[in-house]
Amino acid sequence: GKSNWELYSISLYWCITTVTTVGYGDILPVTTLEKLFTALIMIFGVTGFAYVTSALTSTLSNLDATHSKTKF
Repeated sequence: GKSNWELYSISLYWCITTVTTVGYGDILPVTTLEKLFTALIMIFGVTGFAYVTSALTSTLSNLDATHSKTKF
């Protein structure tokens, strides 16, 4: 069998490729539980990306508004 370190590395690789939406397809969920877990990871990834994008947009918008008020 594979060592714990090797299994951890494979799991981390799978998680990163799923969350970043690269999804090479070399490691696939097979059982129903694995598919549900994968769906949750994908939802987490999309939600996290949306949150970061929203926070960055809000910050830049506030910065722009502050800059335009002080300019005139």
